Amino acid sequence: YPFIDFDGKGHVISNLTSNTEGAYDYCGLFGILCGNVRNLGVENADVTCAGGTGILAGYLGHSTFGQPCYVENVWVTGKVTANGYCGGMFGNVACESHIKNCYANVEVNGSGDLTGGIIGRVRAKIDMTQVYAAGSINRGGGIIGGGFQDATPAGTYNRVAVWNNTNNNFGPTRESEELSSIIYYDGTNFADMQTQVVAWDPTVWSCDMEPGSYPV
Repeated sequence: YPFIDFDGKGHVISNLTSNTEGAYDYCGLFGILCGNVRNLGVENADVTCAGGTGILAGYLGHSTFGQPCYVENVWVTGKVTANGYCGGMFGNVACESHIKNCYANVEVNGSGDLTGGIIGRVRAKIDMTQVYAAGSINRGGGIIGGGFQDATPAGTYNRVAVWNNTNNNFGPTRESEELSSIIYYDGTNFADMQTQVVAWDPTVWSCDMEPGSYPV
């Protein structure tokens, strides 16, 4: 696999459309992404796939490639539909992955239980820091959908915010997972959520603090 190192340099890709329903798995901007992506926005995307999909990639990493993947300063908005596991950013994480300063505001529609605001199925170690998911999820809910195997290493989640969530549902986790500074929007604390997310790193995050405005 060619290892990708993509710097979007702050550019935004608008109106990405991919529709392979019933034909192919692992759709998204990169399909199967073995590599790093940073400083990129994908706006108003519409991705429909047989299974294993997300706006940024259907797969993040690959078990036969082995090199860790890094995703930083990336955001996505739009809609994902799949006849299987899916997430706002990634359908599946298959290799050690580090995700930092990212958000997804996505309508996620999956036919299986492995659906999440950021990631659908988790099959490798995840280190997630300063990330939030907004939008909606038709099944499951939270940040991740689960799908761990016995050999899947425990993940680390620090400063993660779950929007539009009244049940404090982060998604499936195990006792060995490390979760810290997890915050939830319960329908009443939008202003508090705005403030907390911007406080993660004011040199990276900002918000106009208007009612209903998401940090960017």
